[in-house]
Amino acid sequence: MLMLPAKESLTVEFKSEQKHPQSHDEIVDNVVALANTEGGTLYLGIEDDGTVTGVCDEHRNINGLAVLIFNKTVPQLPARVALLYENEVPIVSIEVDNSQQIVSTSQGKTLQRRLKADGSPEVVPLFVSQFISRLSQQRFYDFSAQPAPEA
Repeated sequence: MLMLPAKESLTVEFKSEQKHPQSHDEIVDNVVALANTEGGTLYLGIEDDGTVTGVCDEHRNINGLAVLIFNKTVPQLPARVALLYENEVPIVSIEVDNSQQIVSTSQGKTLQRRLKADGSPEVVPLFVSQFISRLSQQRFYDFSAQPAPEA
């Protein structure tokens, strides 16, 4: 039996496809947000409460999803996409690493994840004014290595 996370977190996102499949843009937005935070896994076919309901037929093409993500992210983002089964119900996992660069969608949206007051995650914009702070928190930008003007 597959060991799925029990609930959503900063690094785990569940997306239902029971009523309507996720659009390509919604999938890419969530992947970008994960890459710009701590990395993590997006699961298609799981409700917010953790109930496995199944992924739509269109998204069972895992190679197509990996190519879609790669082509719709800047810089291009590799993702590990897998078709999994929980009690014979198909779900898709899309795993992305924490990016060393700030990633945007090909439409120019730069997103991140954060926790709300109740502990549930949400996707929010990552504003330009937050770029240096994010990179320094990830240890990819060193303020002390910058030139000091007029020093």
